[in-house]
Amino acid sequence: MMGNKVLVGRLYGPREILQLDVDSGAISSCAEFVETKVTGNIYILDGHTFALYVEGSTLYFQWDDQRWDFSGLSLKVAYHHDFSRKITVFSVDNKLIEYPAWWNGDPLFDPNIPEYDEEEDYFGYIFSLKNNPSLQISLQKTWSVRSGVRI
Repeated sequence: MMGNKVLVGRLYGPREILQLDVDSGAISSCAEFVETKVTGNIYILDGHTFALYVEGSTLYFQWDDQRWDFSGLSLKVAYHHDFSRKITVFSVDNKLIEYPAWWNGDPLFDPNIPEYDEEEDYFGYIFSLKNNPSLQISLQKTWSVRSGVRI
């Protein structure tokens, strides 16, 4: 942890460690910290920054400059597919993003077969994580230790 900044590993796209300013949601490269362990992950979509990380001993989900304590996120997050439009809709509180569904263009996809949202889609993972307290605790412990905080 570096004041109001955390180190996060980028998902999807070039593998790199980025520095996230938790107050503004701004990201910057941090090549000088390559050896430092990350305390979360980051995903960038349509100019928006989404991150899951630990600061102190608290697990947070952040969308641009707004963040939520993950323990209180359960009732605020929604995730669903619009099969006719082939898009996915993800929302937290009053923020909403629509984007092409991960299965769009997959000729073998069948909406009647259980999906792999949490494996194929970052927001599917966030949505499934909200219902998995043991994984939340595991991430908290792992990332807290990396940041030098023991819980």
